[in-house]
Amino acid sequence: LLAVTGESGRAEALIAGLEVGADHLVGAERGLVLERLASWSRTPEARDKALAVMHDLFVQRAPSPDERAIKARLLALQGRKDEALALAAERLAGDPSDARLVAEMANIESIVGELSAARNRLAGLRETGRLDDSGHNEIAWLDLCLGTVDVDSLESARRAAKRGNMAAVHTRAMIEVERGLLDDGAESARRLVGDDDHVSPSVWLVTGRMAEALGLNELAIRYYGEVTGEGEIAGPTSSEAVAKARMARLR
Repeated sequence: LLAVTGESGRAEALIAGLEVGADHLVGAERGLVLERLASWSRTPEARDKALAVMHDLFVQRAPSPDERAIKARLLALQGRKDEALALAAERLAGDPSDARLVAEMANIESIVGELSAARNRLAGLRETGRLDDSGHNEIAWLDLCLGTVDVDSLESARRAAKRGNMAAVHTRAMIEVERGLLDDGAESARRLVGDDDHVSPSVWLVTGRMAEALGLNELAIRYYGEVTGEGEIAGPTSSEAVAKARMARLR
């Protein structure tokens, strides 16, 4: 449950006890938990361990399609770009018209830094009406990272956020501010603040972008400096990476 809900503060402790904590899980279910924990733990050691467990499963029997997808993500998280892309491409070659496999390929490309390629794949799905809410959120965020935010980005971000997923609400807030809709962005950002008034990295990023939009660059740098990778996969599209890139432009 901690893995699925993203309780990243506990991830390191869980990784340390993986042999005990995941023994009752099998196959893709075990792999998914390991992959989630490895992603959120943000440490190479955890990713190596999770990949080793997946390797052991593959020695015992042929991997399922879901397990191969998990392995591709783990390879990408390890920085083994060519291997990750090759495995994802192999899966996609089995059925190039399968929207799920296209989205998986785009996700791997995003993790390893091939942002334009990932964005173009998702755009193809959007044009044919085959992009789900998660895909709409991802393409809007990629537009933000690439500096290509337009009206389609805003439409995708708002569509993805309709069901209240907080990651999508965060994307919506950032896209709204990027489009100059500061009041809308502020309203979306308020939804990110929990009952305990904890200011999450997501909120710091949005408020930093709002300060930047208002020309308050020193304040924006201060807010961007508060953005950490809490509960998020490290990589070129992480909030932390976006904040660092924007700080670099302001300095």
